[in-house]
Order: sequence, then C-alpha cells, then structure tokens
Amino acid sequence: MFFLVLCLAVLNQLGLCLNISIPLVAPPAAVLVSSSLFSFSIEQDRWSAWAGSTARNQFLFNTLDNLGQLTGTPPRIRIGANSEDHTKFNSAIKKTQLIFPPPSSTVPYPEATNITVGDAFYQATQFLPPNTLITWGLNLGQFNLTTAFLEAKSIVKAFSSSAIRNAGIVLDAIEIGNEADLYPNNGARPRSYNIAQFVKEWTVFATNISAAMGISSGSTTKFWGCAFAGSSHSTSGFSPQSAFKQGLLKSKPGSFISTISQHHYSGTFCSGNGGLLQDLMTKSTIRGNLTAFIPDIVAARAQGLDYVLGETNSYSCHGAPGVSNTAGAALWTLDYVLTQIGISRVHFHQGIGFKYNHIQPATLTRSILDGSDLSSPLPPHVQPAYYGAIIVAEAIGRSGSTRVAELSINNNQVSGYGFYEGNKLVRAVFINSSAFLSSTTGSRSSVHLGFGFTGGGTAPTKITVKRLAIRHADDVSGLTWGGQSYETADGRRSGSVSVQTGSVAAGVDIAATEAVSIDLGLYTIHQSTPRGPQEHVRTTSRELKGSAILPRPRTSSMNLRIDSFTFRIAATDLQSTVKRYTSRFGSRSDGLTLLFAHCVGSHKEQWEPTIEQIFRLQQRKDQRDRIREAWAFDWQSHGDAAVINARVLNSRKDAVSPVEWALALESFVKSHLRGHRIVALGHSAGTGAIMLSMKNFPVYKPPYIAVFLVEPTILSQDLFDAHAKEREDSANMTMKLTLTRRDSWPSKGAAAAYLRKRLPWKSWDSRVFDIYVNHGLRTIPTPDGEVVGLKANKRQEGMAYPQFAPYIESVVLFRERCMVIPFHIIFGEKIDFM
Repeated sequence: MFFLVLCLAVLNQLGLCLNISIPLVAPPAAVLVSSSLFSFSIEQDRWSAWAGSTARNQFLFNTLDNLGQLTGTPPRIRIGANSEDHTKFNSAIKKTQLIFPPPSSTVPYPEATNITVGDAFYQATQFLPPNTLITWGLNLGQFNLTTAFLEAKSIVKAFSSSAIRNAGIVLDAIEIGNEADLYPNNGARPRSYNIAQFVKEWTVFATNISAAMGISSGSTTKFWGCAFAGSSHSTSGFSPQSAFKQGLLKSKPGSFISTISQHHYSGTFCSGNGGLLQDLMTKSTIRGNLTAFIPDIVAARAQGLDYVLGETNSYSCHGAPGVSNTAGAALWTLDYVLTQIGISRVHFHQGIGFKYNHIQPATLTRSILDGSDLSSPLPPHVQPAYYGAIIVAEAIGRSGSTRVAELSINNNQVSGYGFYEGNKLVRAVFINSSAFLSSTTGSRSSVHLGFGFTGGGTAPTKITVKRLAIRHADDVSGLTWGGQSYETADGRRSGSVSVQTGSVAAGVDIAATEAVSIDLGLYTIHQSTPRGPQEHVRTTSRELKGSAILPRPRTSSMNLRIDSFTFRIAATDLQSTVKRYTSRFGSRSDGLTLLFAHCVGSHKEQWEPTIEQIFRLQQRKDQRDRIREAWAFDWQSHGDAAVINARVLNSRKDAVSPVEWALALESFVKSHLRGHRIVALGHSAGTGAIMLSMKNFPVYKPPYIAVFLVEPTILSQDLFDAHAKEREDSANMTMKLTLTRRDSWPSKGAAAAYLRKRLPWKSWDSRVFDIYVNHGLRTIPTPDGEVVGLKANKRQEGMAYPQFAPYIESVVLFRERCMVIPFHIIFGEKIDFM
C-alpha cells in the first residue's frame, strides 16, 4: 500500500513506476557465474603493442588489474581472431613484422594481412597481470602445418619461461583457426568447403599440435573447438552440432576439447552502414541476439563441454561510429554480459584503434571514426564501454560463489539482476536503456523503482545506491561510476566514491540512460586489497563441465592456490563439491595427484592441515614424486554439497550411500583426472568410498597408483557375522545420538563454545576444530532472524552409520587389488569408535 501511495505521488513527475519483486534467496533460475565472466579477445597482429614488447604496457596492465581486484581473478585473454590466420613464424625475428592494407573511412585501423613473429611475440605474455589464463590462436587458414607447429613450439617455450611461470600465467587453451566457416568467402578455401572438410583438417592439425605441446587428457592446456563466425544451429552447415555429427570429438585430439567457442556480433558495419544506438541498447534486441544460440549451448553442454562467446562485440568490422564508442555501449555491455542463457564467459574483442574497444591501449594518430589524421596524438585511454565491465566485475565481487538471476520487470527498457553470494541476496543492478541523446528535446525521463522481497529471511530496510552517471547516451567521455572516473592517464580510478543511502520503502529513481547498483546491506561485501605482483595468490572458483559453483575460494597459509568446484555425474540429481590445491610455484605434469575422502560427519576442508603439511614436505622429494595437485571431495550429504543438495536430501527417505559417493569419485577420476598418477587417501567412511570407486576398473588397471586407508571401516563378512549384534547395536546407538543432538545455535561463536566442550570435538586438534566451525556451519534464515546450523543434515549423517554392505564389499576389492598396487593402512593410537 505504501508503494502504491508513493508511486502515485511521483507518477506525475517521473512518468512511470515499476514495482519489482526480488527473491531474498537465490531462485532456481539463478546461475553461478565465473569471476571472469567478462573477459577479452585481442586481435593478434598488434599483440606486442597491447602487452608491451620489451617492457610492460602499464596502461593495459592497470585496466586489466582494475577488474581483477574487483573479482579476485583477472579477465581471461584470448589472442587470435582474423590475424590469427595470417601469422607466420620465424625464429630469427626479434621484432614483429607487419604489413597492413591501407586504412579507410569504414575501417580506419585495419588488421595486418601479413604478420611474421618470433619468440618475443609470445614471451610478451609475461607482462599481463599475475594468474591470467590465456588462449592462443594458431594459423589454420593458410593450411600450413609447419607454421602452426612452429608457433606452438614457441608458445610452449614462452610458457616454460620463469617469467611467465613465476607470475602464475597459465596457457589455458589453444584455438586452431579463426572462423573457418568464412574460409570459402575470404579465399582461404574453395567455395565448396564444408564442415566435414573442416573437421578433417582440424583433426590433422590438432594431432600434431597436441604432440608438440603435450596436450593430453591430463594436461592443464586444452583445445577450444569450432570458433565459427556464425551457426546454422542444426546438424548441417557450420555449427557445433554439425561438427559433433562429423566426429570432431571422437578423435584423440578431439577428446582434448574443453570448450566450444562461438563468435557473435550484434550487428555489422562492414559495408559502412550506420547502426542506431537505441537499437543496440534495447532490451529485446539484446536477448533476441543471444537466445538464437540456445540449441548450440544445449548441444555443447550435453557433450560435457564449456560454451563461451570467444569473440564478440557490438558491430562487426570494428564497430559503428557514434554507437560502439559511446556511453550507450556501456549499458549494452552490462546488459549483454548479464543475460544468462548458459554462456560461461563473454570475450569482448579489442584491437588497436577499433571503435568498439573498451580499452585503447596505445597512442593513436588517426581518428577511430573515419581514419582522418588527428591534430595531436591521442594517448591510451578507456572508452565508455569499460564502465560496463567495471560494474559487472563489482557486482560479481570476490566471493567466488556469486549467482545471478534476472529479475522479472515488465518494461521494454528497464532490466534488473539480483546477485547472490551462495544463496543469499547481496545486491541488485538495474539498467534503464532508454537512449537520452544529445539531440533529444525535452526533459530527461525517469522511472521510479519500488521493491518487494519474497522468500525466507529478513527483508532489508535500507539501501545504498551507486550510479553510473552519463550525460547523454551518445557521449564518448565524461562518465563516472559512483562519482569516480577511469578516464585517467594511467587507467586507475580517480575521485572520491559517491553513493546515496535511503530506505527501501522510498525506492529508487533511475533516469533514461543510467545504471544503478543497489547494496541491500544484508551481508558483508568483500573488498579487495591490492597486492604486489610477487604477493599475488590465485584463488578462483570454476565450473566443471557446466556444473554450478558453491564454495567460496580461500587462500592458504602456504603458497597454495585453492579452487572450488561442483561436479555432477550422469543419471543423478546430486552434486558433489570438490576443492583443488596447487602450488603457486607450479608443478610437473607427471607429478602426483592426491585424492582425499573424509569421514562421516566431516567435510573436505578438514583435510587441509594434512594437505598443507604434505606440500610443505614435498620439496625434499624427487621431482617426479612431487605433488602436481591435491583434490578433496565432499560426500554428497556433507559439507558444501549438503547445502546445494538440500532440496533433494530432504525429499529422500534413505541416506546417500558410500556407493553413490564412490560413483561420483569414479566419474570424476574418469572425466577429469585421466592420465594422472593418483594417490587416493580415505578416512573412516571415506576409505569405503575410495575402495568402491575402483570397482568398475579392471583389477590389474586400477585408477590409483597407491592407496592410503586411515582408520578404515572396511571389514570382512565373516568378521561382521561374528560380531553382528554388537556392531548393529553400536551403529544404531550412534545414529540415535546423532539424530537427537543439537544442531543449531544463535551464532557461530555460541556453536564453537558448545562443541568445544563435547566429544568428539573437544579432543580435536585446534586447527581441525577451527576448520570444522568455519566450514561445517552455515547461516540459516528463520522467521525470527538467522541461526547457525550444521551444513550436513543430521538425519543423513545418522542414517549413514548402520550401512555395512558397502564396507564388506570393500574388503573383497581390497583382496583383489592389494597385490597390484601398494596399500598403506593407518590406525590411530587412541580407539575412539570401531
């Protein structure tokens, strides 16, 4: 009622009121987004100008680092595009040699048509922000396998250098060829060239490249597939579906494809026809441009592949003047990136002097609009669209667990998105895409937004509003975000932050051509503290084959990178959560991979003191016996997995069995650790899961090279039968105690105080106890506020105890395999429970 009265009061002044319903808890449609959702694609010919040839391009570094500080992860960089297929390699070349066609009014800064590079070209990757993930493009267009091979070997040489390794910069993927579907049109192939011929060519090149670069099922580096300019969205013509039909994934190198890349532009300026700024900005146009790719995304995901827009922007052929380079493009960028249809990352294409750039990293001497000479050189600068990138990064934040849901707004120009850390609402972003131009007559329109909240939890009463200030949609400078400008000589922000605070009941006014971010004050927003390059610690969260992410990344007390993932196996509605631990100083690809499984009532993080100690000791080992990476796995009913599986677990009458856990481990090993030298370590119930995960592998070809069983619960049928009643009574008593114990407290401090006084927690090492409190508990909304409770459902935990059959079967598996691989069995000095 209050909103209705308020809306009527402002309606005469503002012209429109919208009441927007915002869920307090992430709705099912909320999508877990990557910290590098906003990423870049760089035209390959002028790479040295972007990164720097003999020294870092500090302007580029700063503008990329701005984004990385907001999300905790630098934007990913793909280097390739049209000039990818015009690049040749000569080891004697010290400085890149470029031949350009003449500039024109339509394309003032054309790509080079002949590029010759040497080792220094790829070595320039060292100048990027630490921990950047890179995709490099190789030449397929000229159909010269020697060229691609030499480029590949030079890339390997660069990424093996200490400068790149010490910076934590990683070769994430290789792309072979750019927009092969256009080869018949640009003269690279005959007019009859088709998808079958492309797949055949790609397979030949990829076979040789994978051998040259060591790309395998177990390597960090994988392939991007397709990289087409368009798509038929069917099993004919050029499309992911058609490539799959032709056997792209069935070859050995095809199995190393991790990602399908699609190129897409919202319009074209190739013939010089101008675009309309309002058309670019309009909500329906943005969604219509993207939803056509849903069949392709579904097909890629069905193959277990990631899907990215590997090259995209507003108008092809470098952008449309008065559109791509304007403030309106900032709002388009924001809405375009946040429209969630299953695209993991959006790589915005950039080139020196391109009109649609977010960043102009080099001094320009010609106008980007028509190619005319400038009266004075224009130094490096950001363009308006960069502000869209900043807002996206800030909205995603550093939690590593951010979900985004588009809010239902019945208006053609206003869009809104809710941002959830884990499942909790933290902020919202709204965009008014109505174009207020410098030529617009009359007053600037505005919309009043009123807010209502749905779902469990306490609704906010106060809000903090941050605004993207734009004078006109066709302005090319003068924007500020929260009162701060990025239009500075070094690309760093300047000015004091300016926000407005108010009550939720009063709502927010949003003008035409404006975006606002609303902090709802419900939870802490994590701010970043800039680190020096040598102090930078990588912590990321990513998807595994399209799954959603729950856990928050953490830094280790050692120099460890900790990545959080979720993993879903086929034909199940449960997900498992997993963390990967790697040394920031790198490791050998043939080193050991450790796989950890915890006990009943525990969670994956409780292995961390052990993991840190093992990494600490590895420096004394031979290189081949040092650790490549360690993985700690949650049982589907425990830890973070219990949170994301809550709905499913609450509807189940039975407990998640060790068999189901084992199947998740088995599937994970087969799909993600193929070719690794794995040592498996299980504790208590986790020993059963480790043993059962070997069941479907041949006895003489187990997935592990060694197994450690800590306080194993496995036992033979004869031993169980001899003490059946005793064991059943003991397990049932443990189940009863678990089901009746306290599982909620008013605060985490109260929970810690309660647990510290009781068994088994009071006997634990303080490090393990602190980890249990920090990672085993969660905040639970109630009608009266919030309480702190266990992540693991005590019903599921209790019912897990009287399960004997899986552990009896584990003994059979042990007997069959103990002569094939070494087993190390550890029992504690103190017998707590047998």
